Parts: sequence; C-alpha cells; structure tokens
Amino acid sequence: MIQTVISKSILSAEDFNKNPERVAAGLKATVHNPNATADARSSAAQRLREMNVDPEEPLSSRNAKEVSGETGQRTHGGAKSSAEVHEHHIMGGYKAALKNPNASPEAKQHAEKMLAQHHKTE
Repeated sequence: MIQTVISKSILSAEDFNKNPERVAAGLKATVHNPNATADARSSAAQRLREMNVDPEEPLSSRNAKEVSGETGQRTHGGAKSSAEVHEHHIMGGYKAALKNPNASPEAKQHAEKMLAQHHKTE
C-alpha cells in the first residue's frame, strides 16, 4: 500500500484578502480552546508568532460595532444597558409566541398579558 503525505502550508491572511485582526482572533480562539488538539493549538500559536502577534496578549478592546464604524452608544433596539437589552429579548420572545402556530392558546394568552403589562409600564 502506498501512502501519500501531503504537506500542509500555512497560508497568510493576505492570501485570502481577510482582515488580519479577525484571523488572529480566530487563531487565538484555537490556542485557548480546550477542545482543540495539541497540534491545532501549537499550529495556531506558531501562525500567530509568524504574524508578530503574542498568543497570550489580548488583541483589541474594540467590539464589532466600533470596527464597523457605529458609535456603540445603543446596544440593541435602542436599549442602552444590558438590563434593557435583556428586557427587549424577553418581549421579543413573547411577540414571537403570538405568531408561533405551535404555541398553545394558554401560552399565547400569557404572552399577550405580559406584553400588555410591559406597555403599561413604559
């Protein structure tokens, strides 16, 4: 039986016109992923060193909104705090229940009640 060994080359971010910061973030995720194999973690760490990035140092504190140019003042649906975002998600779930054909009549009634209470407090 003949075995063929294919050597793997590590392609750079420029080869695919990818954002090097995002590539580094993915490699750092691999380095710190306990489910990744030792080979994968080692390869990712080596690639980071080739990119002149320290695998242990945080990349950047910028979030996706800042990277995309948004101000970051509003987080979700006009909400400004994580509590408001959470409340927004809950109300969205109740609205979804009203349109869900698999939701029971009792669930839809409860959703209507919760949405009505929420609108009274706004």
